[in-house]
Amino acid sequence: MKKIKKILPTFCYAILLLSIVFLSFLIIGKSGDPASSAEETVSESVATPIDEIPYEPESIIKTIYTDIFPRESEDGKLKIYGEGNIRLWDVFQVPLGRFLIVSSDCAVGDVATENPCYAIIKTDENNNAKDVYVFGYEREFITARPTVNGFVVLLKNTDSGLAFVHVINYDLSDQNVYKVSVAPSYAIAPKENGFLLFASYDDETYVYGLVDDNLLLLKTDCSRLVDYFDYGDCFLLFTNQSDGFYAVSINKNDLSIGSKTKMSDSELQYIVPVYSDKGYFIAVEKGDNLSVKKYDAQSGELLAQKELSESAVSQCYRLNNCFFLQSEENNKVIRITDELIVDEFGIAEDTILLDVIDNEEYDFLIKDASGNLLRNGEILDAATNVILLPCVDSYTLLTEKETEDGYYYIEIRPID
Repeated sequence: MKKIKKILPTFCYAILLLSIVFLSFLIIGKSGDPASSAEETVSESVATPIDEIPYEPESIIKTIYTDIFPRESEDGKLKIYGEGNIRLWDVFQVPLGRFLIVSSDCAVGDVATENPCYAIIKTDENNNAKDVYVFGYEREFITARPTVNGFVVLLKNTDSGLAFVHVINYDLSDQNVYKVSVAPSYAIAPKENGFLLFASYDDETYVYGLVDDNLLLLKTDCSRLVDYFDYGDCFLLFTNQSDGFYAVSINKNDLSIGSKTKMSDSELQYIVPVYSDKGYFIAVEKGDNLSVKKYDAQSGELLAQKELSESAVSQCYRLNNCFFLQSEENNKVIRITDELIVDEFGIAEDTILLDVIDNEEYDFLIKDASGNLLRNGEILDAATNVILLPCVDSYTLLTEKETEDGYYYIEIRPID
């Protein structure tokens, strides 16, 4: 357990350092030559090209942007839509603006091309679609993440069995595209000179990185990644193996292992960092029963644990001093505080917890079987998909809605 202490600074210093680095690079751009750092990585790792066949898009994709549609409905809710379907997949708020990941099959509208596509939209301060960039015609969204280089967006082509890694700058003016094999799950880890891509399978994880503008397979590990955290010069990975879960620190540049410590015999489901003077982790683990455990972040020592009555949970939402899980067996939401105090809240049958609004009463944002969006039991709206985006002193609610004619569009509005 003591090995972890050597590689973990306190949480406060880690978060402060990460914030300064990320904001600095967004403002002034990349400093130094990332290729030189990548060459150092190759000297320590065996870099294998993913595939010799280059990615070739179907054609040069021209975005047709039109503002013929009204930008504001009668009740003040702002829309992104067109003559067809525009669907919402993800949204990011970064210092340079707000960006939406969407799909569209519109011939005319805010996102319009000749063929169905995925796109990224940058909105202005009034939530109008300001800039739009269309990716290739891959048919399934996987994940996305803002990095120093811009956005990294993963899309999957189910016919070819390949995932395409799109790296597009924040101006939405240029992109590079790479391809990797399809994996059950991915994690994108930003770093100062690019990013690492973790592709996790049942019993191993592939680590990809940019080397001389090529995305190469740099490392494999016999474990399945559950989550990771950034600590200065290293990433702390939490992985599952056949005999339990481990905390593994790897150097960001050469991917060398600094330490590997077994934390528990159980399988890790979720892990939540708690930022305090000392810092610790709260883990939801599955053994004979489901349990929640508290570990010291510097020593890895088990500080406390509590058994849960549930055998399966889903959806982990972290707030300031607690987090929430939804039971997969019963109609309830479980709140667990940093001191491992467990409270249960009943919810209606056939409902899904979408998010938790962080106020004094913790409002639950729930979707029922009829597609209604409820806030603490009261119908707020009707939507097929919902993303709650925290803002200063308020929230922005992005909903994917369906018209009477069966077409989808996106609506954006602030809520208190």
